[in-house]
Amino acid sequence: MSVPSIVCPRPLPRLNSQGVETVDVSADQRQITLTFLSAVSPLGFPYLFDPASYSLTGGRRLHPRVLGVTQVAPTQVALHLDQPGDFSVYTVTVRGAAIDPFFASRKFSFKITCEDPFDCGPPAAPPQAEPESPVIDYVTKDYAGFRRLLVDLIPARLPEWVERSEADLGTAVIELFAEAADRLSYYQDRVANEAYIETATQRRSVQLHTALIGYRMRPGVAAATYLYFKAANTTLIPAGTQVQTTSKGNDPVVTFETGPGEMLVRPEHNSLTPYTWDNAACCLPVGATELTVEGDLSSFRAGDAFLIADRDDPEQREIVVLAAAPIILPADPIQGDPANRLTLLRWSAAQSLRHAYCLDTGRTRVRGNIIPATHGASIPEQVVAGSPGQEDLGPGDESLRRQRIRLGVGPLTFVAPFSGAGPEEAMSSLRLEVNGEPWEERNSLVDSGPFDQHYRVELDDEGQATVVFGDGLLGQKPATGAPISARYRVGLGPAGNVGRDTLNEFPRTVAGILEVTNPLPATGGRDAEDRAHARRVAPLRIRTPIRCVTESDYERAATEYREHGVRRVQRAKARFRWTGSWLTVFINVDPIGADELSESLRTNLLAYLRERKLAGYDLEISPTRYVPLRLGLQVCVRRDNFAAEVRAALLLALSNGLTADGSPGFFHPDRFTFGDPVFLSQLYAAVEAVPGVDSVVVKQFNRLHERDPDTATQTNLAHGLLPIGEMEIARLDNDASFPENGRLILELVGGR
Repeated sequence: MSVPSIVCPRPLPRLNSQGVETVDVSADQRQITLTFLSAVSPLGFPYLFDPASYSLTGGRRLHPRVLGVTQVAPTQVALHLDQPGDFSVYTVTVRGAAIDPFFASRKFSFKITCEDPFDCGPPAAPPQAEPESPVIDYVTKDYAGFRRLLVDLIPARLPEWVERSEADLGTAVIELFAEAADRLSYYQDRVANEAYIETATQRRSVQLHTALIGYRMRPGVAAATYLYFKAANTTLIPAGTQVQTTSKGNDPVVTFETGPGEMLVRPEHNSLTPYTWDNAACCLPVGATELTVEGDLSSFRAGDAFLIADRDDPEQREIVVLAAAPIILPADPIQGDPANRLTLLRWSAAQSLRHAYCLDTGRTRVRGNIIPATHGASIPEQVVAGSPGQEDLGPGDESLRRQRIRLGVGPLTFVAPFSGAGPEEAMSSLRLEVNGEPWEERNSLVDSGPFDQHYRVELDDEGQATVVFGDGLLGQKPATGAPISARYRVGLGPAGNVGRDTLNEFPRTVAGILEVTNPLPATGGRDAEDRAHARRVAPLRIRTPIRCVTESDYERAATEYREHGVRRVQRAKARFRWTGSWLTVFINVDPIGADELSESLRTNLLAYLRERKLAGYDLEISPTRYVPLRLGLQVCVRRDNFAAEVRAALLLALSNGLTADGSPGFFHPDRFTFGDPVFLSQLYAAVEAVPGVDSVVVKQFNRLHERDPDTATQTNLAHGLLPIGEMEIARLDNDASFPENGRLILELVGGR
């Protein structure tokens, strides 16, 4: 066994101290010269010139003594001896008030100048024989096997022990060792299994493995819906108001809670009367984004929801959210009562109606007092210790490296935003306080500092949550003795996907409310991602690069950009250009559902891409180059069709908007992107699909500002397409207010 060696830095003498630095032996070996750390003098260090202050120890046969002391240099003194020493090692020691103990003595040899053919160091000790190791049977993993191995080892190690009775004390000790080995073997197997994603048996282990490659296992998500409250008077519905399904037999009761904020419900919002402007056939068409109702409803606010439903068809119900405050209109100047004002309600195009609603027959019902709600109930006070709706998790403990506390009830509710975001953006309902101060939840504590009051949540396969605090470096530790309390909800998954008109019971009476129901089914409830799915999907994450290097990387990253889980970019084109001192990446973007890139989308996309670009590169999003077209068609209308109706249908079919059935028009922005040519065959197919069209002849088929449009048209017709450059997008809006965005010229012959 080798002796370990350590290397220590040279020690420094104490302030204003003195000591011996080196020792030199004279040629006759009757004088040794000591070199001190600093200058010496009889006035400053008188004891250094006294022979009694020095001692020589060591020596096996000769023991010299110091007879006198003389100074030979500012930092050196010579010790005169009565005789030389022998071949052993001596130690010279000096004593005095200012002598540093570490520098008070030095070892030396009188015979250092003598010739010696041998190494001055002692010979290395021979290696000790290693004791014979017992043969280990790695197949043995249980109590019976370990007991048998120990019993079989007794004759080899302790032959005189011959007692094998179960009542013998030695046998009892063997059985205790076998039981301990059985436990250790189990722990060894568990640790080995949890160390690999393929064999891990706990959700926590798989979650930690996948987090190393940036993959977050999806938690279970609570179902969401809207509730309609019929109010008898103006009532405040606080956040967390519970509504349940009716108990039926052994079916469990499903509880929903309103939120995230409180809301006022008013009797005048129970039922709204659509105003038809004295139109006997008035209806809300597919794609409508506004509705006029009777009365002054200025109490509505942006973000309030209301229901539009068909009385005779329960499948035809929609809930829309006001995009802006309502507009109060004066009364109808022709048929209306001057005392009755009107209110215009508008919602966003993303929530445009999917069905048509007739307003003149009273079939369409419009209702306010619509409040969002999600599946899950706040923890009841009788289940856990603590104040109502709050669980006492005990005190903090700074002695623990990373404090972990398991919640008393589960599964913990996770709620996705109502903005349409995916389950990966769901947030837990846990609200934690330490010593009365709220702490914030994080998916990971890697970016948390030592003073950040953050925690994270770990889930097991049953949805039971464990709160994990920081270790003092990555996240703050809760102070020792600080009370920790939690408020949270339990319940999630597909059990919350209840049908419409099933949530109509109040666990506790709510004053001022006549009835409650959910007009639409609850949706979005799903179980947490299981281990098998994470093992299959998570490794694919590393195939998606997180840094953009090539032009195609920037194009891919731009098309993958999402806002609230919704794709915003149809396609992008990137190119590198040297701009004087560095490379700049210029990106052209084709947004989904629009011709122009909005400023908000440009700002957000630029920030998203800058997180993924390489250092030393500049990044710019350039305006997209649209190519306006001129298209002239001569259409022959069938004899039994009206030419005016066919013209209207052609304009709609070749428009840049949506047709009557909700499908995009031929020149809709989403149908053409960078470099897509306009194929003549597809144009013929779109025109021939319009009812009443007998035949069509293309007269003009060229770019709007072509120098020689006739020649360009003939060339394009011969090739069967209108070519578009790699960085260009075809465009034909046929908008008279903006003729520079493309023109459509229709010449109809025949018809009625």
